[in-house]
Amino acid sequence: MPQRGRVPPDRVAARTLPQTRDLPWNLQIVQAERQTTITTLGQQPTTTQVIEFIDHARSEAAQIVNRMLAHYPNVPPIACRAGCAWYCSKSIAVSPPEVLRIAAYLRETLSSADLATVRGHIADLDDQTRAMSSMERAYARLPCALLVDQRCMVHAVRPLTCAGWNAVDVNECKADWLNPEASDALASNIVQIEAFQAMRLGMDLGSEALGLEHDTLELTTALRIALDTPDAMERWLRGERLFAAAHWDDRQHQRNDKTATAGSRCS
Repeated sequence: MPQRGRVPPDRVAARTLPQTRDLPWNLQIVQAERQTTITTLGQQPTTTQVIEFIDHARSEAAQIVNRMLAHYPNVPPIACRAGCAWYCSKSIAVSPPEVLRIAAYLRETLSSADLATVRGHIADLDDQTRAMSSMERAYARLPCALLVDQRCMVHAVRPLTCAGWNAVDVNECKADWLNPEASDALASNIVQIEAFQAMRLGMDLGSEALGLEHDTLELTTALRIALDTPDAMERWLRGERLFAAAHWDDRQHQRNDKTATAGSRCS
């Protein structure tokens, strides 16, 4: 008998989708990742298989970007470097599988004492920011709880939004950090942004087709929930909705704010 909320893969409603070759490149990624998600998560995967699936999505997005940029040698290089954290005080949009992967990584790589410390930092930041709009969060300039010495401690498994986000001029990032409402849109490598966001959208749509919780989540609150729930991965795979408090659309975000969610829905 199927678990609450979950749709067996053989009952996933078929959609009339255009042929992949007729779609823009970013929507080709969406369609392909949606099907990969349905195939992978619809087969009662183990936790290890889910982790491998999420890591492959991140790796595949990076490979797509590299292949595309090989045809456009004049695209300006991105200015992002290790230790540059101007954009690491924004609200970050993630999917449930991504945040579950980050939680698993922290449990795997940290000692019990260090994990307790990180969980405390996450809880403190969540308590400070949960009621904030994205613009209020940007002006608060509170760094991500996963930053250590201006470096991301989960860089290898960071959210797809973070992996895609970039700028070609660090001075623009600094100006935006100082005055989020005053600066114009940052010059960036849009191919990288769109590729990673398309991958996340495909993952969301595949999860939705299977009846899994697929809502866009705010990173800090969602990670707090995932770390406070030892069997979160298994419960999510059974179709339970664990992240209601972290749902992005339910938070007090201003409609026209500038956050690290650029391209969260490809068009």
